[in-house]
Amino acid sequence: MMDVSSNVRFNSISLVGPYWITNSALHAQFAVVFARLLTGGKDEGIHGFLVPTRDMATHAILPGVQIWDMGHKVLYMSDVAQDGAFSSSVTSKRGRFLVLADQLLSGRVCIASMCMGGTKITLLNVVRLAVGETGKSDTPIMHYQLQQRSIVPLIASTYALNFGLNYVKDRFLSANRFGEAIAGAHAGITAEGDNRVLTQKVTKELLTTVKVLSTNVAQHVVVSKLPGVLKRLALQVPSDVTSADGQLQLFRIREQHLLLGLASRLHKAKTDKESLFSTWMLNESDAIQAAAVAYGERMVLEKTIEAVRNAEPSDRHTLNSIRALYGLSRLEKDLGWFTVNEIITPAAGSAVIAESQAKCKELGGVAVELVEGYVDTRNM
Repeated sequence: MMDVSSNVRFNSISLVGPYWITNSALHAQFAVVFARLLTGGKDEGIHGFLVPTRDMATHAILPGVQIWDMGHKVLYMSDVAQDGAFSSSVTSKRGRFLVLADQLLSGRVCIASMCMGGTKITLLNVVRLAVGETGKSDTPIMHYQLQQRSIVPLIASTYALNFGLNYVKDRFLSANRFGEAIAGAHAGITAEGDNRVLTQKVTKELLTTVKVLSTNVAQHVVVSKLPGVLKRLALQVPSDVTSADGQLQLFRIREQHLLLGLASRLHKAKTDKESLFSTWMLNESDAIQAAAVAYGERMVLEKTIEAVRNAEPSDRHTLNSIRALYGLSRLEKDLGWFTVNEIITPAAGSAVIAESQAKCKELGGVAVELVEGYVDTRNM
């Protein structure tokens, strides 16, 4: 930390200069400003500067410092008039809480972005040389099948999840003016909470698209009771577990099966006069989490397929292998569910494992290039 004397000048590449949103605007007498220190024509790197913002004696704001209201920060939905009369655009108490909680979603996107960056750095550090037959560190670690099966699916998943994350960020930018609200992202980033709380919200939103008494739910109930062969015919289960279309169909079947089954059971619980809290929190938590994850993985696969389609011809083959391995790794992870529900036969399950092993070996040979493709290694 450096105490700022009168001969230090701050310059900003932005028009507004450094700024921060905080509750200390009325009380703070100092601020910590992070800036690059340039002195004597030499760049000494980023430092924290302790900058006075108010006169210690009078508490007056010092020259060069501005303090003002940051403007609209939280969705305006309620008001209390001078006479104490309350009004709100949201009618229910629970609805008001949910509207307020929705403002934290931008922060969760920030958290996902930071985690993605950390994942990339970590993977870069693990695809190095290892001890080989000679006893020297002269063998690429990805040469070994154990590491291929452990690490390469993570690399493929990182690529695929990044395509999905970019899609989510784009939606925030266009739909929620995310760029204008970035000053408030700090509050969202520091909000505590397990992402499984967010997946509950995802499933809740998905259930609003399902009409419990619809033909789809009725068909699901009938199809789920069919023998395996007839069930696979009714669901049009693909035989190819590596193609983009085949994997996407399997992901859609899983998503619909989980969502419609959950909707049917929730409807039955409601008919039986069971409380929503007990059903949701005590009996169906696994299904709620699985439905949200299935939705997310299907969306990520779709965005990865789009990325392959839009890629440069020279990159398309490798990206398609990444897409295939991402799909295979998710199918292999959920192979028990697919086989128990007779959507995938044991033979098809064996094919998933074999194809996954083959893709791991193929991409293991270019693992270093893949990881360096999304990490700036100039300062590492």
